Formats: sequence, C-alpha cells, structure tokens
Amino acid sequence: MKGAIEDVLNMGGTPSITGLSTSPHGEISSGSVETSFNQMLALLKSNGNI
Repeated sequence: MKGAIEDVLNMGGTPSITGLSTSPHGEISSGSVETSFNQMLALLKSNGNI
C-alpha cells in the first residue's frame, strides 16, 4: 500500500490521526510545543493507550 502513513494505517485497521500544529508555518510559537504535547497526551489517555 502506498500513501500517507495515516491513510495506510487506517486502511490496515490501525486507527491513526494527523496532529495539527498551533504555530505559523516554519515557526515555533511560545508554548506551542507544550500545547501540542498536552493535546497528544489527552488523546492517548482518552483512548486508553496510557
């Protein structure tokens, strides 16, 4: 199978998502890394992964 990793995983039965950035293209805003990390932790916790 070819395609984006998210698509390949979903088609293969492994649920996956594309995480979104909270910063403008090519920049890292203050607090955006922590915000993205906390969003991923919340997703993993809500799905029972951690």
